[in-house]
Amino acid sequence: MGGNEDIRTCFVIMPFGLKKDTARGDRVQFDRVWSRIIYPAIDGLNKRGISIRCDRSDKIQRAGLIHERMIDLIADADVAVVDLTTANPNVYYELGVRHALRDRVTVLLRRAGTRIPFNIVGMTTIEYDLDERSAARARDVIANFVENGLLSSAKDSLVYTVLPRLKVGTRSEADRRHRGRGLPDPESHGKTHRHRQRQPAAREPRRGVPPAEDRHLGELREYQHGDGPPARPLCLGTHSLSGRQERRHRYRTRGHNRQ
Repeated sequence: MGGNEDIRTCFVIMPFGLKKDTARGDRVQFDRVWSRIIYPAIDGLNKRGISIRCDRSDKIQRAGLIHERMIDLIADADVAVVDLTTANPNVYYELGVRHALRDRVTVLLRRAGTRIPFNIVGMTTIEYDLDERSAARARDVIANFVENGLLSSAKDSLVYTVLPRLKVGTRSEADRRHRGRGLPDPESHGKTHRHRQRQPAAREPRRGVPPAEDRHLGELREYQHGDGPPARPLCLGTHSLSGRQERRHRYRTRGHNRQ
């Protein structure tokens, strides 16, 4: 085995603790789903020659906001396993983030009886239950899906399937180390200063051609001195003429139109 850079990572997106399953009318202990199905399935890939570590956000001891850790893990993980049971809105949000950030490998699970919403109904979902026979089958299928996904270049994100030219963004190792230590993001450090530096200089007006606002002011002055109506409605910046100016404009142009 190589160093840590050779170890793949799997992030598990799922509900935590005891939750009500309205589809079945009972409760699910998701810590058992983790310990009996998901974790053994991923950890067992090490015996197949795939070095991989399996984590979920509540198992990682690291300082910082939990939402920041969650996005980091979703973005960086080589594999994501997502349990859709109970239709947890946080799980669906994190699945959307994953599909937007990574084109592969995202494996979907659901407990038997869970209804899948329309937007992802066409995606392959592994069904499981907590009896030993169903759990053993789910472990094997999860491991096969992850192994095949890591060895394949096939995309399983609907976003990248529909938008094939969309590029997958990956962060540098320096960025990951900074984020892991709770240090400022190197990409955003000094961003305001660099942003000011990148601002293009104001364009010089062409010689002999006054800026648009100066032209409008000139037309307004001519109009107010009785030299005839302007050739087009007057607009100074983003503000049009006031109601009084418009009434004056209509009154004066009425006399010119009679001539």
